[in-house]
Amino acid sequence: MTKKYFKSRIREVNRWKATDDLTPFDIEDGFEAALTWNLPPTHVAIVRATWPDGVYEERAYKNAKAAHQFMETLITAGGEFVLMTNEGLRETSFRHD
Repeated sequence: MTKKYFKSRIREVNRWKATDDLTPFDIEDGFEAALTWNLPPTHVAIVRATWPDGVYEERAYKNAKAAHQFMETLITAGGEFVLMTNEGLRETSFRHD
């Protein structure tokens, strides 16, 4: 089987000027980005998770049941998530701050 080739943009990224300034980002920014979001027809959802230890993880799902199971596991562990579907964005309504 031939491995799929994905073109790297590392040269472009290395030309960017880095700063120590943080860029604020909130769910409203996510909603604005979702206006141009096109979920592939083969997928039902993308889940962006924040685990209690601060680790971020993003998973794309073709099966709604698998996405649901992942979100249940995440909530049970005390994490949070943003769910992206063709209908829009949703986030967990609780905070552990």
